[in-house]
Amino acid sequence: MKRHLKVFNALMFIAALSLPSCFKEEAPNAECDILQAVLHLDQKEITEYLYNPSDTLVNVDYSNHEINFSIKAGTNVQLMAPHFVLTEGATISPESGSIQDFSKGKVKYTVTSEDGNWQREYLVGFSASILVPKFDFEEFRLEPKGNYYQWYSQLEDGSYVNNWASGNQGYTLGAPEGTTPEKYPTSYSKDGVNGCCLKLTTMSTGAMGAMFEKPIAGGSCWLGEFDFSKSLTESMKSINFGVAFNKKPLEITGYYKFKAGPVVTDKNMKKHPEVKDEPDIFAVLFINHDKDGNPICLYSDNVKTSPQLVAIAQVQNMQECDTWLEFKAEFKYLKPIDPELLVKQGYSLSIMFNSSKEGDIFYGAVGSQLMVDSVEVTCEK
Repeated sequence: MKRHLKVFNALMFIAALSLPSCFKEEAPNAECDILQAVLHLDQKEITEYLYNPSDTLVNVDYSNHEINFSIKAGTNVQLMAPHFVLTEGATISPESGSIQDFSKGKVKYTVTSEDGNWQREYLVGFSASILVPKFDFEEFRLEPKGNYYQWYSQLEDGSYVNNWASGNQGYTLGAPEGTTPEKYPTSYSKDGVNGCCLKLTTMSTGAMGAMFEKPIAGGSCWLGEFDFSKSLTESMKSINFGVAFNKKPLEITGYYKFKAGPVVTDKNMKKHPEVKDEPDIFAVLFINHDKDGNPICLYSDNVKTSPQLVAIAQVQNMQECDTWLEFKAEFKYLKPIDPELLVKQGYSLSIMFNSSKEGDIFYGAVGSQLMVDSVEVTCEK
């Protein structure tokens, strides 16, 4: 089962459609994915249960097999009935819209493809807990197809959520056949400050990447989501920053090691020997809804400039080093915090680590490697 074809195969398929041919009846769909999870609530329930009306809908990326609805503390979740939008022809058990008891933890749903040959399991839950702002990167596992790793963060109730994203899913388009999860741009190392750590490496995307003027993939990891559908056409919009946060951050600290790759190149593969590649670590706090209550996330092209931005912490003067160095950056506030909005989770926090500072515009050095561990965001008490 493949939800996303390699770009070359997709182009060949499109070309084939222009040729005269006879087609057999379409085979049953082999996909078995949840595309969206929805709560059908009346206005009173929305006000009582949720911080924002938009929290009734969760868009589910293919790489994610855990779905979490954000609710107010004290909400009774014994009789919740989420509905699911599935890939065509797929079925789900328990049935979509059936009442389930979520008070004892996440409920397992199994989606079966139309042809009956494939299944995927999802864990669906409700949580009023907020992010614990300490990250040791020990919680990671393979994504459902086993191509690359995903990282998890702990919530205040002790559960873990999949809210660290990376560009690994996009790298699958040009990854050489047989590439192991350890050879993806975002992976792990056992050589951390304590245990495992993030390992971010700028890599070549080969002939296919060069064809689309995207010749490198920076190793990157951030709090938020990756929008695979825009990875080729609108790459600056494929990185969606932010997870809900209800504290005022003051400072971000952690440890890093960095080694620059030998030659910086641009999107046209022109070499820039006069330039030394640099890594990037920063954090942002921003207002996550507009005045009409519509959700907002930030992207690569506005994460440091958006009018929604409230505060930013940028790590400065990072250097090449073979041993762990501590980093520290204060949050610089551009506007005051609204205490009422903070309580309502009207702010989102994101942290970004990148092995090539300008990797989002495909400017960097293949082989640049950034390792990160023991990161903490200190907040106002």
